[in-house]
Amino acid sequence: MIKDLINDIAHDSINLTQSLTRAKLIAYKINNEEFKLWLSQELDGYRYGKDVPKYRILEVETVGEVMNPLGRTYEVQIEQDPSIKKNLDDNPRRWHYTEGITSLERSIALSKGGFTYFLLGPEAAEVLSQCCSLPYATHLKHVMKKIPTSLIYSIKAKTNQKLLDSLLKLDSEFPDLENEFGTMEDKTKANQIINNTIHGNVSNTNFGLGETVNQEKTINQSQFLGAIDQLSSLGVEKEDLDNLKDIVTNEDKISVAKKILTWIGKIAQKTIEKKLNYKFH
Repeated sequence: MIKDLINDIAHDSINLTQSLTRAKLIAYKINNEEFKLWLSQELDGYRYGKDVPKYRILEVETVGEVMNPLGRTYEVQIEQDPSIKKNLDDNPRRWHYTEGITSLERSIALSKGGFTYFLLGPEAAEVLSQCCSLPYATHLKHVMKKIPTSLIYSIKAKTNQKLLDSLLKLDSEFPDLENEFGTMEDKTKANQIINNTIHGNVSNTNFGLGETVNQEKTINQSQFLGAIDQLSSLGVEKEDLDNLKDIVTNEDKISVAKKILTWIGKIAQKTIEKKLNYKFH
């Protein structure tokens, strides 16, 4: 399964949509939630701009299509201005590309003159018409992101490379993955491979829930899951493990440290009580 997919990707025998779809079989085989979510988001698109990985954040132009009194339309560039950023909560020169791979490939096919255009909503046009200087007696019809098509190609190429690298490393670590996979050690190694290759060894604490947090407030997901599994094997109850997960996802780092110490104290107290009960019964 994995070897055939690697060969097809390396020899361009299938397109990227097919590659990502077939990779889902491997993601479910190793039961890796981060791999599953990444594949689904690349295929179907990211729900929010803040969720996209770094390779999908592009430096672009924001342009407007204006109409003069004679009915002729032409393109004008929307200059970056503090008032625009404040009103739109956005940087006019930055674009978080959320579209799925199928839509991305369609955009490449429809690109004109080396650029791809993405139409923004009417709210953006209304705000920008008040914040930017337009030529005399003109009307702003549309606002668009103007993206060099080469940057769209770059997203596709990087997605393809990250997928291929992940599969190659999984195949190297688990040469008989289809028949011999499932131990806790296997799952931890697979987590590390996915983190290193796709997420740069750092993963969001809420990744498996389909939500993301600020990248500065992250932990190594594979290490955390490994610690949870070890605690479970030592007899720590599921309720207590769930409490620990809730603590770790807290954004206040100082609060997290204090709460973990309190949690450890409670677990230690429970352990002592269990031993005493065992001794006197």
